[in-house]
Amino acid sequence: MSDFEPLPLEQTIGFAGTIPGGYKLHPNGQHVVYAIGCNLVISQLGGSQEFLIGHSGHITCFAISKSGKYIASGEETRTGFPAYIIIWDFETRTQLFKLKQHNGKVQSLSFSPSEQYMVSLGGLDDKNVVVWKVDEGKPICGSPVAIDAAYFVEFFRNSDESFLTGGLCQPRVWDIDYRNTKLIPNDCQLGHFRRVSLCAVIDETDELAYIGTTTGDIMVVHMQTYLLKHYGPSKDINRLQGGCTSLALFRMAAKGLALAAGSGNGDVVVYTIPDPMNATKPLFLNVGKVQVMGKVSSINVRPYHPAPPPAARAAPARTVRRTSPSSGAGRGAPKKISTRGPVIPMATAQRALIPRQTEAVRPPSIRPAAAGPQWELVCGTEKGCIYSIIIPDMKASLKGTCHTGPVTGVAFPLSTSEIFASCSQSGDIRLWHMATGNELLRIEVPNQECLCVCFNPSGSEIISGWSDGKIRAFGPETGRLLYVINDAHKQVTCITTYSTTNQYIVSGGSEGQVRVWKLGRESQTLVATLKEHRTKVNAVRVNFEDTECVSVSDDGTCYTWSLSDRYVRLKQMMKHANFLGVDYLPPDCCQVVVCGSDRMVSYYDSVEGKLLRELELSEQEIMDVAINPTGSLLACAGRDKMVKVVDYDEGKIVLLGQGHPEMVSCLAWSPDGYYIVSGSHDGSVFVWSLN
Repeated sequence: MSDFEPLPLEQTIGFAGTIPGGYKLHPNGQHVVYAIGCNLVISQLGGSQEFLIGHSGHITCFAISKSGKYIASGEETRTGFPAYIIIWDFETRTQLFKLKQHNGKVQSLSFSPSEQYMVSLGGLDDKNVVVWKVDEGKPICGSPVAIDAAYFVEFFRNSDESFLTGGLCQPRVWDIDYRNTKLIPNDCQLGHFRRVSLCAVIDETDELAYIGTTTGDIMVVHMQTYLLKHYGPSKDINRLQGGCTSLALFRMAAKGLALAAGSGNGDVVVYTIPDPMNATKPLFLNVGKVQVMGKVSSINVRPYHPAPPPAARAAPARTVRRTSPSSGAGRGAPKKISTRGPVIPMATAQRALIPRQTEAVRPPSIRPAAAGPQWELVCGTEKGCIYSIIIPDMKASLKGTCHTGPVTGVAFPLSTSEIFASCSQSGDIRLWHMATGNELLRIEVPNQECLCVCFNPSGSEIISGWSDGKIRAFGPETGRLLYVINDAHKQVTCITTYSTTNQYIVSGGSEGQVRVWKLGRESQTLVATLKEHRTKVNAVRVNFEDTECVSVSDDGTCYTWSLSDRYVRLKQMMKHANFLGVDYLPPDCCQVVVCGSDRMVSYYDSVEGKLLRELELSEQEIMDVAINPTGSLLACAGRDKMVKVVDYDEGKIVLLGQGHPEMVSCLAWSPDGYYIVSGSHDGSVFVWSLN
């Protein structure tokens, strides 16, 4: 597969919040680096994204050198297989070395202050620590880290000859003997303390290390004597609930040394440290506390300089609706989305606003200037959220977000390629701005899974199918619930609309039925129930003239149905496989393309029901297939984590998109044919460009 031309990756919507320290600010102050699946993303603040692609497994850790010249990333593979480390040159965005020493997983990485050396830590199946020469890409020495697993490794701030490890094992300070290529371990003496270490930060003099633990307290260990000097908070009520999961040390002007700590339950606390060596006084003084959504996995600190308010100007509107020639297309008022307009609330089926978060994601708002210096904490959480917290007022604003469950559907409005919608099993629908990746709208229904989503032809409704058997329609501007069709199916697994009118939708369910619904201004009526499939209907499509539709099922059948008068079955296509995706060939819809568990993409004549061609495009299940608006290209994706663009007539792969960390569950072409949006089982959404 590596011989094919790569499909250009335009942007990613997602963030691997489960990686400790998985969201880092670059030392140049202009970029952020984070991992998503097998890729590292270098994002300019408020600007474009670039991608470092080279890993075949999930990225589990990465580190940035002191000046920002190098980036190193480690991956996770299957047990017994090598887990590679890649060293990247930041300026040229190129791969310098691919290092092979660990098995199964690379747990943590750290650069020395001179950037000449790097230390890597293996995972549970490896438990080795290795020191590398960065400019040569060669190992210098290594050693088993301990009997128990270690979770982190951290070089000293001013010395290339020492580093710290910790985890289930006791914290250790390692001295590196470069002349004899040896590692000398020194156990930290904690006395009666028994703690599991999760993270650590070393002060600027290399005298003290602050180590966060699973019990929510922070230990202070002297790096020269290896003795425990202090710990805090001392009272159980003040400890970080869920453990101390991330730390950042900084100078807070007149208040001296300060420590920002993130916890497993989402608390972000800022402390000042008056006298860490005096065990008779409290270690920390609380400056402020705020709670965010999800376990805090990374914290970055930088000075905050409020920008002056911009000059007022008119907000450009993005039209979502176009007038349809059909008499039924006037249902619903024209909808407009302004990417710079007022904040759009997030709605649910039960209430207008979600109390815990009442704003959609927007570019950072302008804050009024405060007296004295300010600092900004940039925090990443396990829920895929990025927050900005300003010190000392401790107000958190959401800067980025993504799905937290498998993405089950993506869809574009017919009239524009500037926005698209996605839905996930976490029970939410999100509307995205294509150019910036900003979330424009979020719709949540608690305790339910959203299994499919589409727009009506005029763009005035977002229509969705849910695991509770209901079809729900929402307004794309406000997220307001427009109507609900109760007991539409046992579970609504797929849904689509007619191409020229807003008055009809077609849905498929987990019980194997395809149903046609007529939408009135005050009611929704069942027109027909098509009963031929024996198991779950996975996909349904309507042709461009609204005269027929096609559906596929897990039972290996593909049926075309008449929609003009009697609602009867027209043609039957069968295989010994699970059919998972289907699409019509535009513009005349004379062919249908089907994919499934047989790893084939099959072309059928929709008029006669004959098999025309089979293409074996994968070694695993193909989950979805889509044809571009001109009918010249076909895109498919599935369990092999790749998005393939195929010349429709030649049947040859012309572009190959790699980078998804897990199975690609759905994809869609933009109406202009220049973009493909794909959703993955890990919750990430990728935008691929053919422009």
